[in-house]
Amino acid sequence: MSGAGASGPVAGGGAVLLAVSILLLLAMAALERRLATYFLGPGPQELMRARIAELTATRSGIVEAVDDERRRIERDLHDGVQQRGVALAMLLGRARHARDHDRMAELVAQAYTESRRLLDELRSVAWRVYPTALDELGLRATLPKAPPCA
Repeated sequence: MSGAGASGPVAGGGAVLLAVSILLLLAMAALERRLATYFLGPGPQELMRARIAELTATRSGIVEAVDDERRRIERDLHDGVQQRGVALAMLLGRARHARDHDRMAELVAQAYTESRRLLDELRSVAWRVYPTALDELGLRATLPKAPPCA
């Protein structure tokens, strides 16, 4: 019976030794990983180059998005507002040269309707171009600085 009693403490000590060995093994693996990253991983200059490349790519994307938005606004102005302005000028020119009073009144009425459409189109374009800084900072911050009057 003394043999069975002696195996209990030996087995318990073996389990503790096994647990300590596993913890040491894990610690050594973590240390090796850190050392490998330190000596074999990218250096500060490589990290800086990667960051610069990432910032350049994102900046390029932002510039492209702003250019696309500018082209869209130009297209809206050209296709909508400018066309309505030309139509209004033509109606007023025809009314100016009309010899018949009824025809002139009809053309002026059409010009008035066209001017209302032009204002609606301008309002719509202005709403899409509306700067968010106006909401956040107010009118004074969004207007360009004017040179002082002499």
